[in-house]
Amino acid sequence: MATGAGPNPNITIGGEEVELLHDRFFSQVRGLPNVNVGVEDLGVSQFSFADLTQGGGKGGGVMQFTKNGRLLVKQVGKDDQVSLNQHAEAYTAHVTAERGKGSLLARIFFYFKRKDDSHYMVMNSWMPADPVDDLFDLKGCMDDKVVRSNGASLAQVHKRWYMIHWLPSGGTLGGCPPTT
Repeated sequence: MATGAGPNPNITIGGEEVELLHDRFFSQVRGLPNVNVGVEDLGVSQFSFADLTQGGGKGGGVMQFTKNGRLLVKQVGKDDQVSLNQHAEAYTAHVTAERGKGSLLARIFFYFKRKDDSHYMVMNSWMPADPVDDLFDLKGCMDDKVVRSNGASLAQVHKRWYMIHWLPSGGTLGGCPPTT
């Protein structure tokens, strides 16, 4: 599987050699019972960087489900890179501990860097195989959580603390920002 030596081995994902990051942690997630994920799940028959598209999520990065729908390959922005770098060990300890096995946190199987210095993670897909009418982005932030409603994608609204003028309109409680 790994072709490089040292702390950051190289593997091939989507036909491209990439550098694994913090794999001493994320390999433990791949090693959990009932997890059958390997680099073969990310071969060219399942995934291609050329097929990455805007995912419609709040982060704005590109993403793609593998052809079998089991995995999601998602670009990681600068802020999320900092978070992954700081919390990889604690995250892994949580999801691999007995108390974390029932967690709904996505299981991050690979975190890697391409030659162009863009960063990605590979995680399990919680999405059903059939299309959904309503979709919510349930991260720990104050953004609007609705991504799809009644089968239609919605414009993403970032409700941040510094947008205090939204508060009277219910900006952090599901309302819309004022139009003026």
